[in-house]
Amino acid sequence: MATPAVSRSGETFSIEHVWGVDKDAAAIESYKYNIVARYGGVAICADANHFCERCIHDYRRITALAFGFPCNDFSLVGEKKGVNGQYGQLYKAGITAINKNNPYWFIAENVSGIHTLDQGKAFKTILQDLEHSGRQGYKLTAHLYKFEEYGVPQQRHRFIVVGIRKDKRLHFKVPAPTHWADRIPVVSASKALARIGPNVPNNEFPKMDPRTVLRLMLTPLGRTRGSWMNFWK
Repeated sequence: MATPAVSRSGETFSIEHVWGVDKDAAAIESYKYNIVARYGGVAICADANHFCERCIHDYRRITALAFGFPCNDFSLVGEKKGVNGQYGQLYKAGITAINKNNPYWFIAENVSGIHTLDQGKAFKTILQDLEHSGRQGYKLTAHLYKFEEYGVPQQRHRFIVVGIRKDKRLHFKVPAPTHWADRIPVVSASKALARIGPNVPNNEFPKMDPRTVLRLMLTPLGRTRGSWMNFWK
C-alpha cells in the first residue's frame, strides 16, 4: 500500500494490504472500492471484537496493524463515557489483534479529547494496555497532530499512537509540520475544492433531527466546534 522505501543498510521496506474489518456494510463497500481494488487483500464485514477473537487466524498473519477505535465515547461532544461506554471498549479489539499476531509495529488513532476525558485516566489506561500488548511489548509515541499543519485542508486534530515492538530497539520520530501561517500557508478548504468542476456529484444530504437543523441555523458563522463531522459525531 506504499511506495517501497530503502534504508541506509540497503533493506527495502513496503506495506502490503492483507485484510480490513468493519461491521458497517457501506464502509466495507467503500473500502473494497478504494483499497482492495487497488492494493489487494480482503475486506471483511464483521464485528471487530468477534473477528479478532475468533476469526483472525483464518487469514494471513500480519506484521503491521492500523486501527482507529470509535470516538463516540471519547469525543468532547459525545456522552463522554470513556472506556466504560458501549464503544470505549472497542480499542481492545486492536489489543487482541496485536496479542495474536505480535506485529512489528502498529498505529492507532482517536480524537483529541481522549486525553482530557476522566482527567486523562482513560487515555492512560489505553496507552498502558497498548504498551504491554504482544509478546515483547511496544515502545509508544503518542502525538496530537494538527492536520492543517501538514497540508490537509481541514482543522482536524487527532491523537495518533505509533507502537514499535521493543525488541526492534527503534523509536518513532514525529515528523515536523510542513505548513505554518508565517511560512507556507495552510491549505484552506475553499482552495482545495476550487479545483473540482461544477458537475461533480456531491454527498447525499444527511437526515437530521429538526432540533439539530434549528440549532445550526442559530449558530453564528465560525462558532461551530470543529468540522461538521466532528460536531455531530
